[in-house]
Amino acid sequence: MTRFGSAILLWFLAWPSTGQAETRRLSLERARELALKQHPRIGAAAARIRQAEARLAEARSLYYPRVLAAAEYLRGTSNNSPTTVLSVPNLPRIGGPTRDPRLESFDNAFLGVTSDLTLYDFGATHAVVEEGKARAAVAQAALRASQADVVLTVAEAYIAVLASRGTLAVVEEALERARKHRELVQAGVTSGLRGRIELARADAEVASIRVARIRAEGAATLARQALADAIGSGNDEVDATTDPIVPELTVRAEAALDDARRRRPEIDLVRAELRALEAQRDAAHATYYPRLFATGALSTRGQLTPDVYNWDVGAVLAWPIFTGGSTEHQVQAAEARIAEVSEHLRLLEQDISFEVRRALSGIAVARETIVAGQAQVDAARVALELAEGRYQKGLGNIIELADAEAGRSAAELGLIQGRYELARAGALLEHARGQ
Repeated sequence: MTRFGSAILLWFLAWPSTGQAETRRLSLERARELALKQHPRIGAAAARIRQAEARLAEARSLYYPRVLAAAEYLRGTSNNSPTTVLSVPNLPRIGGPTRDPRLESFDNAFLGVTSDLTLYDFGATHAVVEEGKARAAVAQAALRASQADVVLTVAEAYIAVLASRGTLAVVEEALERARKHRELVQAGVTSGLRGRIELARADAEVASIRVARIRAEGAATLARQALADAIGSGNDEVDATTDPIVPELTVRAEAALDDARRRRPEIDLVRAELRALEAQRDAAHATYYPRLFATGALSTRGQLTPDVYNWDVGAVLAWPIFTGGSTEHQVQAAEARIAEVSEHLRLLEQDISFEVRRALSGIAVARETIVAGQAQVDAARVALELAEGRYQKGLGNIIELADAEAGRSAAELGLIQGRYELARAGALLEHARGQ
C-alpha cells in the first residue's frame, strides 16, 4: 500500500463511526425535526408516558368506593340455613333453624349489592398516588432524554455525511493529480529521460488512489444510511445540504455546568425516581397502622326465588398485628433502593460535568487544530508545486513527487477532520448543557 493509501485508511479508522444512511437533501434543522416526529425511540417514550398516566389514574381510583353486584344460583342442602350462597364480600350467610337429616337439596337464588370505602389509612393511599405522580414525571423526563439523545445522534450522523463528502472530494482531486503525474512520467519514459520503474510506480499510485476512492464512496453511502436511520427513515434516501453552524465559544465552564444541572433531563429523571421510591417507602410504612373503612350491603335470597331481604351498614377497623416482618423488610428494601439511586444521582452529576468539560476542551482543541491544519495544507501545496517543478526539470524523482502528493492529501484530510471535529464538539456541548 502506498503512503497516500495508508493515510486514507488511517484517517477513516480515526474518524468516529456513527452507523449507517442515503438521498432526500435535508438541512440539519429539518433532519432534527423529522427525527423528533418519527423516530421509534420517541414513539416508545411517548407510549411509556401514556402508561404512567394510566397507572396514576388507577392509583387515584383508590379514593373512590368499590361497588360489587352479584347474582347466584345453586342447588344444595339447607341445614341450619334457609338458603345457601357462595362467598361474596361483605354479604354474610344468614343461618336458620332448619335441620334435615335426609340431606334433601333445594334450589337457591341470591341477588345483592355491596360497597366499601376507605375512610383513613394513615397516608397509604396518598403515598400510592404520589408514587404514580412521580412515575409519570419519570416518564416525562425519559421522553426529554430520548429527544436529546436522538437530536445528538442526528447531528453526529449529519456531520459524518459532510465529512465523508469532503473526504471523497479530496480523494477525487488526488486521483486527478495522480493521473496528470502519470502522464508526466509517461512523457519522460517516452523521451528516454525516465526509467520504466518510475512509470510502474506512477501506475501503482493511481491504482492505490482509485482503491481509496472506492472506499471513500462506500463510506459516504454508509454515512448517508446512518443519517436516514438516525431520523427514523431507514428505508429513505437522504443527504446533507450545508455545513452546520458552530457558534463562537463564549460560554464559560461554570455557566455551562450550571446549565447542565438545571436542564439535563437525566437529572430530572433520577430525581423523579427518588420521589417515587420515597412514596413507595411511605406506602409500606403506612401498613404498620390500621385501615378504617365503611361498608354496606343490600341483598335478597331464598329458595326457588329470592324473597328474603337484608341490608347492613358498618365501619371496620382492620389492623395487621403480625405479618412475619414483611412490612419492616419492605421499608428497609425501599430505603436501601433510595440510597442506591441517590448515589447514582451523584455519579450522574459527575458524568455530566465531565461531558461538559470534554466538549469545551474538544472545541478549543479543534479550533487550534484547524488553524494549524490550514498552515499545514498551505505548506503541503507549496511542497507539491515545488516537487512537480523539480520533476519537470529532471531534478526530482517519482518518490519525491509521490511523497509530496501524499503529504498534501494527508494535510487536506486532516483539515477536514479538524473542521468536522469542531462541529461534532459543538453538538456534544449542546447536548451536555441540555439545550
